[in-house]
Formats: sequence, structure tokens, C-alpha cells
Amino acid sequence: MSDNRNLQKLVRKIINVMPDEISDDELVCIILNLVMLYSQHENWPKIQSDVGINIVMEVMGKKKDVRRAVQDADDFLGRIVNDV
Repeated sequence: MSDNRNLQKLVRKIINVMPDEISDDELVCIILNLVMLYSQHENWPKIQSDVGINIVMEVMGKKKDVRRAVQDADDFLGRIVNDV
């Protein structure tokens, strides 16, 4: 389901069936099940980083390209590691 339009439809369907309020534990359960269902546990650090960046961008209201921001961060960290 790499088509962006199909993904948007799927997300809308999920949002429509979600409760109005959810606890942290319930949210963790949903995320954990999605990560494990798609065998993405090995990619968790990148997923966590990408989600964190998107949350910050949403909260701050910035529209910067997420992939570029992630690449910039990776490049920055790479320079730190390589310079040590």
C-alpha cells in the first residue's frame, strides 16, 4: 500500500473507529502490534526517530520535508561519530 492516496484512506478509516480518548498503555499496545505485525521491530530506532521528528514538526507547525530533516540529522550525527 505504497500509494499515498490509499494510505490516507486507510488512516481515515482507522481514525473513524478509534475512541475519542485513549490511554498511554492502549496507544502503546496499538503501536506495538503494528510494529510486530509488519516485522518492523529491527527498524524501531528509525521509526521512533521519524515519528518524533514528525510530532515536533506538527507541534511547531513547520512544513519542512521530513526525509530531509532525518537525513540532515543522520549527516550531523555521522560527522560527530567520524570526527571522534
